[in-house]
Amino acid sequence: MSKFAKIGAWIVGSVVVLVAAAVVALPMLFDPNDYRDEIGAAVEKKTGRDFTIDGDLKLKVFPWLGVEVSNASLANAEGFGKQPFAKIDSAGASVRLIPLITKRQVETSEIRLNGLALDLRVDANGNNNWSSMVEAMQAEDTEPPVKDGNKPGINSLTIGSISVTNSSINFTDKQAKTAYALSKLNVSSGSINPNEPVNAEASFVLDSSEPKVNAEIGLVGLFKHNQKSQVFEGNKLRINVIANGDLVPAKQQQFTLEGEASYNAKEDTLQFAAGKLQALGFNTQFDVNGSKLTSGKPQFNGKVSTDTFSPAAVMKQLGSAPPKTADANVLQKAKFNGRYEATPSSISMKDVKFIFDDTTFSGELAMTDFKSQALRFNLTGDKLNVDRYLAPKVEKAKDKAEAGKKSNINEIRLPEEAINALNAQGFLKLDALTISDLKLNKVDYSVDALRGRTKTQTLKGKLYGGEIYSVSKYTAGKPSNYSTETKLTGINSGPLVKDLIGKEQISGLGNVSVKLRSNGDTVGNLRKGMDGEISFSLDNGAFKGINVAQQIRKAQALLKGQPFVATAAEETDFASLTFKANVNNGVVDTVELDGKNPLFRLGGSGKIDLVNMTIDYIAKPTIAKTIEGQGGAELTELNGITIPIKIVGSLSDPKISLDLANALKARATAEVKQELKEQEDKYKDQV
Repeated sequence: MSKFAKIGAWIVGSVVVLVAAAVVALPMLFDPNDYRDEIGAAVEKKTGRDFTIDGDLKLKVFPWLGVEVSNASLANAEGFGKQPFAKIDSAGASVRLIPLITKRQVETSEIRLNGLALDLRVDANGNNNWSSMVEAMQAEDTEPPVKDGNKPGINSLTIGSISVTNSSINFTDKQAKTAYALSKLNVSSGSINPNEPVNAEASFVLDSSEPKVNAEIGLVGLFKHNQKSQVFEGNKLRINVIANGDLVPAKQQQFTLEGEASYNAKEDTLQFAAGKLQALGFNTQFDVNGSKLTSGKPQFNGKVSTDTFSPAAVMKQLGSAPPKTADANVLQKAKFNGRYEATPSSISMKDVKFIFDDTTFSGELAMTDFKSQALRFNLTGDKLNVDRYLAPKVEKAKDKAEAGKKSNINEIRLPEEAINALNAQGFLKLDALTISDLKLNKVDYSVDALRGRTKTQTLKGKLYGGEIYSVSKYTAGKPSNYSTETKLTGINSGPLVKDLIGKEQISGLGNVSVKLRSNGDTVGNLRKGMDGEISFSLDNGAFKGINVAQQIRKAQALLKGQPFVATAAEETDFASLTFKANVNNGVVDTVELDGKNPLFRLGGSGKIDLVNMTIDYIAKPTIAKTIEGQGGAELTELNGITIPIKIVGSLSDPKISLDLANALKARATAEVKQELKEQEDKYKDQV
């Protein structure tokens, strides 16, 4: 080593020794507590608030240059009381000294903050206690910097870790009458280096006064911020929430959210990939692509799907008992997937596939406006049995009996408010539909029920070998107006009636036409105001449960004092049967009744009161002169006679009576009169 090198090394060593000695001696010669006033003045200049330190200030110099402070507080804004705006129990940070001096590298140790209490308030006039401080700090930052060409810069910044413990943030808004408290706040992180990912986790308890909710929240993830590209990433995110409160379903819910998040500040976009939500006992997978986030009109799109779950179990999780259903095996299986596009005011779903028990739906769904609940749909399904989801028959009978005890059905108010609130438009196609035990195929249903307009629903389909077409309309008003038009053509009436009422009381090929209109706000008023037309026809059919020919033979035998033995089935055949009636003010008035039977021809007249559900009707079968079929040969003596059959009483249990004696008397009287007239004419001729 040369002489000059030795001298240089000696000088450098001496300087290092002197610096080390000075660093060691500095805490002994310098007490930072002597500068509390200067520190408070500097903070007050920066924030416009009083800053006090009631605890000790501690200084460390070597090998770390650090400071620790305890029991410090920042005053509140004027008019917000003596409660500090912010206070801490303790805080501390250190910077490694040698890299700072030699390389201008800032390497901090753990930055610690314990017992932070932040008080944010908004008064009844809308003024808050933080904006004045922000304005003061912004004004301070706008002052022109002192130009110093020799001022050194910082080459790098590394933070060992961050630790926030036992802290809280309170927010009170007297104008909105809300209050939120964030307590037990704990935050910790790993080493923080520029453009490098950092592990971090946080936990806190959130309390809300209106609505009253308590939530325990935990967050972990791997975070990264690229300063150049302005991209912030949160990977391996996991958020756990346990919420409690009167407004929380079942008063307690727990969910976990996982995924990979990325926000690009330059492009104002957001991505959330591999999202997984665990809640209500099942998993939902999703992803989110967001754009124009700060424009005031953000847009989102992505995919969403669920695992197979039990709707009944979900209801229990929400604190609601599943309804009793006719089929105990329903509400056990559901699954959903589709693509969505959303804004803060709307959402639309495409490529939807929804499995609900044994039914699969596919198509599109949309809520075009959350505020008005504007629902739009276009769905196709395979098979749906609505009856499986209705109440059991025993329960329905019990409910019906209880309802009958409590009130008259005519006094029940119609759900006009719910109908008026309906705002839906869409189409539903089903391969097969069972409802009220009726079986339909190739069902095409549509609804046009936009708010503020006439609401219309249309049903078309195949029904028991024939077709059904039905249109119903509702127009709001005082009173509201209702109308319906239904046509059944080519229907195999036997199986239809059997499925409808449980008994095959009719057979034959039937056609039905119903056109009704009415208005009112109760069931009774709706019945009273009902007008329209009803007609049906039946070809090659029969009414079961009554044999008109046999009843006539029985009555004839009784009149003669002869024994009677039933020999034919209890049914009345018709080659054809036609019925037409007008409906006026809730009363069905017969226009035409024409039935053709091998034994008799049927006519009749009468009324059916739909308000009181009663019938007053007289059927008039006339014995045919050509007597064939249904054992008619023994009724030759009744040829041409018309026998009134009176049907009166309740529609559910009418009383039927046949007056053959009076019919025979009337015929005998007519025959005597005819004989007398013939004799009178004979004697007149002789005179």
